[in-house]
Amino acid sequence: ITKVFTALVLARLSAVPGSGVFLTATVGDLYPALLGQRAQMRDPRLLEVTLEHLASHTAGMPRMPPRLHGTPNNPFSGYTDDDLLQACLQLELAPHLGTFFYSNFGFGLLGRLLEKATGAPLSSLISTHVTTPLEMRDTGSAAGTTDAPGLSPLDWSSRVAPGHAEDGAVTWRNSSYGVLHGNGFLTSSLADMAVLARAMLGHADGEGDSSGTGAERRGAPAALRAALAEMFRLRVQSESRQHSAVGLG
Repeated sequence: ITKVFTALVLARLSAVPGSGVFLTATVGDLYPALLGQRAQMRDPRLLEVTLEHLASHTAGMPRMPPRLHGTPNNPFSGYTDDDLLQACLQLELAPHLGTFFYSNFGFGLLGRLLEKATGAPLSSLISTHVTTPLEMRDTGSAAGTTDAPGLSPLDWSSRVAPGHAEDGAVTWRNSSYGVLHGNGFLTSSLADMAVLARAMLGHADGEGDSSGTGAERRGAPAALRAALAEMFRLRVQSESRQHSAVGLG
């Protein structure tokens, strides 16, 4: 679910004057440490990749980043800023920018660039622009800490349902994604997912029946509805699925 929230933060901030975040902003604009090593880059085209490319999986980036050294259950664990910089220096993009190719790495980079542009942690950006306006109290970090109001880290950790491998072993429980958390670090509840689904289906303030929580009754604030509309705007025809197109997320 995290990629949806990361893309929604991008869409929301791109409409906020002075946020420093634009859909057309490039990796080179927001990553000065990489820009300063342009001569050492295997593929300098990465500097021209936009946030919109990253959020729509059309940046030509591989599915997984190099230099992973986490655990078998979570290969992203412990990924550092130095790992990210070295990976970007070594990276070679696909031949044609704009071609759809699903990339966990691309979203990890997007989340880190949003943090660099705003000076705020991605978890705080998600809380400020998505979960707090929608009153999503069960959505937060899967690493044992959370910005979700009303939940202590202990309560949150104890509520996270463990995943299981085919052999029954517990996997992917409460582990950090390092600096690539824009790719996947959130956990949530079915109740909160229903709130988000309602917002995505276009329910405006005051619409709907009188049942459900306050957030479910009110729907999404106007600013968030505009960001959702930007997410759903179709951008590219997927080469892997002939009659489909891609938004953000």
